Amino acid sequence: MAWAARRPLTGVLLLVVAGHLLVSTLLDLFADGDVLVILDGNPQVSGAGAATWARPAVTVLFWLIGLVAAAWVVARDGSASPAEAIWHGMRRLPVFALGAVATAGAAGLALWTVAEVSTGPVFVLLALAVLVVAAYLTARVLLIGIGWAVGEPRRVPGRAETGTFLLAAVLLPMLLGWFRGQAGPVPYADRPLDALLLAAVIAVQAGAATRRHVEPAAPERPARVWPFATAAVLTAALTVGAVTQNPYQAPVIRTGPGTDSTVAAVGWPAGQHPVIVTLAGVRYCDDDRCTRYHGVTGGPAAVDSWTTTTIGADGTVVKTSTSGGEDAGGPFLNYARCVPDGCRTAYLPVRTSATDKLDMSLNLEVAGASAPDGALWFFVAAPVSGGAYGRYRLTLIRCAEVACATPERHELGVTDRTPSDDYPDGRRARLTIGTGGRPAAAFWLGHSILRYTCDRSRCGQDFQPAGEAVTTWTSSGDRAAALSGDLVFDGDRTWQLGDFGTGESGVVVLARRATYVAAAVAAAPAAGFRITVGSAEPQRYRRETVWRCAGSACTSVPLDTYAGEGRKEMLAVSEDGRVLVVRDDRVLLLETPL
Repeated sequence: MAWAARRPLTGVLLLVVAGHLLVSTLLDLFADGDVLVILDGNPQVSGAGAATWARPAVTVLFWLIGLVAAAWVVARDGSASPAEAIWHGMRRLPVFALGAVATAGAAGLALWTVAEVSTGPVFVLLALAVLVVAAYLTARVLLIGIGWAVGEPRRVPGRAETGTFLLAAVLLPMLLGWFRGQAGPVPYADRPLDALLLAAVIAVQAGAATRRHVEPAAPERPARVWPFATAAVLTAALTVGAVTQNPYQAPVIRTGPGTDSTVAAVGWPAGQHPVIVTLAGVRYCDDDRCTRYHGVTGGPAAVDSWTTTTIGADGTVVKTSTSGGEDAGGPFLNYARCVPDGCRTAYLPVRTSATDKLDMSLNLEVAGASAPDGALWFFVAAPVSGGAYGRYRLTLIRCAEVACATPERHELGVTDRTPSDDYPDGRRARLTIGTGGRPAAAFWLGHSILRYTCDRSRCGQDFQPAGEAVTTWTSSGDRAAALSGDLVFDGDRTWQLGDFGTGESGVVVLARRATYVAAAVAAAPAAGFRITVGSAEPQRYRRETVWRCAGSACTSVPLDTYAGEGRKEMLAVSEDGRVLVVRDDRVLLLETPL
């Protein structure tokens, strides 16, 4: 019968597609209390506003209307027009909606009761039994309702008919939904594809539900499909056009493939594409999302807490670590200067002579950077004896060329080591050089940041307090900022971001007279029904978020949502305010300046 009614059935399905797309697009205009972003051409809503809760409700309503309308035209062998069928479905919507709420509530109550009275394997068995019984009863009630809707209110489906409907109309759509989920996001096409999937589900369910309802009437004339096809095409064009024109003024985000390796540093030199440093090497990107790049390798591996990595204003990468012991004339600075043509590696003794003794029971902290004139600068915090907890001797070293035949050493002084501040060694030193060529060194010590700068006449020191239990910190020129929990410290200013996820997430960057932060906040998963069985913790989800803090407030934009704990990310800001966030699984480019 479904084949005989294919033309009016197609009209019904096209009307469902058009209506679903139109209402979803209109909801984007009224996302009050939510945050709307456009991710790879697809609108995404996060938050707890009305629009977030309305979207699944709209899908359920169009499913119910479309199912009743499709069953109506199939049962009548195509004698009903698509418009009449849709109206028929709308008239019976309240009854079906109440039934859907009642069955969902009963299933939820049963699962809650099972969870309260059982644990372990017993809970697993009882929960599965509840789900099977709930699915069977829901299918039976739905068949009874469809029979009432198509004019056979007294017919009660049998067990075989209910089981067949359950297999054809529930498991098959679930399989289609799984394949759609595996396909992942499709640029500019997620909503049209989801609407088409909804139409396919309705067609399968209507055919399975009405195969025993016989109506001998034949259509008086073939139904015209083109008006409904035109409506569906126009609403699809409206959906894509709204995203392209962006009347919502929503932030636009584009993504690219991840690095598949631990990210050590990201920079965005003025007038160039980004530069990404990973454990495997250096990537000089050919586009802003780094979908294509030129890779170079060499020098010490960019291992966290062992090698410091700095990306200069011109894109030159300097990787610095230490190697060797005093018995071999060391320790040595093991460094590499990387440009698109490749990396050059060299070694430089930290000590000036054999009589220069260091306290090697403490960690040697180093950082390097490239100056605009091609020289290399190194900041060295060498541990020496003295004081209650030891001391650091701080030095800036300038090398005119990579080989560094005649290093210029500038003593900055000696500072006492503090009691343990719970900050990992190997991350305490920072060195940056701006376009003016002036080196600016920073050193983390005892919940404070010591800053040093040198000009042609002298070197000076500055002091900046920072928070405890710091996630990460950074420095640039005469500024330093620290991220401590959900607090950001930048000089005498402090901002509170709100709680964010655990794991390795959290990075802070100074750029364009503002402080930028990227971190993963706890988030709800994408819409869908999920059940966690057993004693394991429920699956956690994180939403990558970027903040820009300036003045007295911070503004934020959510980027994407992923499962698991917070992942390590790196952040870079272009000269025009665009933001690049790089993770091992994904690259996210915020095209709209904050």
